[in-house]
Amino acid sequence: MIPKVVALGVLATLLYTTMPLAMSAILPNRRMAMGLWAAYYIIVGGIFTAIGMVSHTPLGALDLQYGLQSVTMDLFDYKLIPGRGPMLEMMPLTGTLIVIFIQVIAGMGLIWFQVSRDQRTGVGGSS
Repeated sequence: MIPKVVALGVLATLLYTTMPLAMSAILPNRRMAMGLWAAYYIIVGGIFTAIGMVSHTPLGALDLQYGLQSVTMDLFDYKLIPGRGPMLEMMPLTGTLIVIFIQVIAGMGLIWFQVSRDQRTGVGGSS
C-alpha cells in the first residue's frame, strides 16, 4: 500500500505544482496568473469533468481533481456505491495517466521555454 500512496503523492505534487507554475510563467502579472489558474482549475476543469463523464473518455483527466480521483479509485480497487455521494465514473487508468503526464510535460515545457527565453534576454541577474 505504501508504494501506491507514494506514487499518488508524487503524481499530485507534479500536477498541483507544474500547472500553476506554468501559468505563472506565461503571464508577467501575479494577479493575472492567479486568475488564469483559478479559471483553469474551476471553470475549465468543470467543463472537462462533464465531457469526461458524458463521453466516458480519459479527457476528463484534464480536470486535475477528477483525474487524481480516478487514478486513486483504480489503484486501491475502490468501487462506487450507487446513491452514496456524487457518482463520478472511473476513467481507464492507462488513458488517464497518459492525459495527466501530457499535461505535466506541457506545463514543464512552458516553464522551460519562458525561463530559457528570459535567461537569454538577461532577466534574472544573468549577463
